[in-house]
Amino acid sequence: MDIRESIFEKYYENLCGVKSHPRIHLEPDIPDSITCPQCFKVIERSEIFNNNLFSLEHVPPESLGGKIETFTCKKCNNWSGHYLESHLTHSLDMANFLSGVPGSATDGIVKFSDDLYVTAELKYLDKDYLYIRADQDRSIPGSVEKSFKALEKGKFNLNLRSRGKRGKVIRPRRAEAAILRIAYLKLFSKFGYGFLLYPGAQIIRSQFKKPDEKILPHWGIFSGKGINQFDEGVYIITSPQELRSYMVIIELTQGNKTIKYSVLIPGPTKPHVGIYDYINANKKHINFTTNKLELKEDLLLDKALAFAFFDYWKMFIQ
Repeated sequence: MDIRESIFEKYYENLCGVKSHPRIHLEPDIPDSITCPQCFKVIERSEIFNNNLFSLEHVPPESLGGKIETFTCKKCNNWSGHYLESHLTHSLDMANFLSGVPGSATDGIVKFSDDLYVTAELKYLDKDYLYIRADQDRSIPGSVEKSFKALEKGKFNLNLRSRGKRGKVIRPRRAEAAILRIAYLKLFSKFGYGFLLYPGAQIIRSQFKKPDEKILPHWGIFSGKGINQFDEGVYIITSPQELRSYMVIIELTQGNKTIKYSVLIPGPTKPHVGIYDYINANKKHINFTTNKLELKEDLLLDKALAFAFFDYWKMFIQ
């Protein structure tokens, strides 16, 4: 079975399981179809080989070491890649460069004096050797030749200022929104449409779709030494009560460096989105206990587990 058919089938079975609940009625209810988890566009089985409509999703993005785990419509995939993931990729590039990671690169301004500077690519060939390649097309005409003469004479004060690859402006909120979206799609890939029925999923979706708006007081995204102890996967935070939530651990690989992030997603009972107020008030000192979930690979194909997002929560949160 083709991977597109396989992915369609498991989400179709999952959606059928959700719709079989006597208190759930979805509109429009189009036979033999699934819906995009980001915009809810209907995709029929006959359309899954239409590359302008159905899109396989790597979670995380393929450029950051992800593998195909789910799907979206093509429009959402393209929007997310351009509007969110490009900023995440560039921000990780910049972090690697500022840390001096061999092979990392960025664009920058190389300033020789107040009136002599060039645009250049800056790249660490190893931890002690920074390679500078001037870009004549993006520098003031004649400045590259003048810079070579300054180097030959040895009369210059070199000043470097990084700008991001191809001079791209990095918007940190969009980079974080990309991480939030990765966690959202990870939970969808594990729990299917039952997760999307939860109102908290709508709030998360609204935030990453509108990253420049302050919908949540904190986004529940963490990295660093305290996170590195956790393996990639899905957890439930059981205490303190104010922080009870799902926790998604993701790994992003850029070049030869891997960074782990934890993303906290509200659970279906209290404190709900109140976790973000708690995080906002206790940023420096948060201790918590967790349980890692051992999720079945074929969970989405089992209609009896269509509401596993809620079932696992009940198992650990009494």
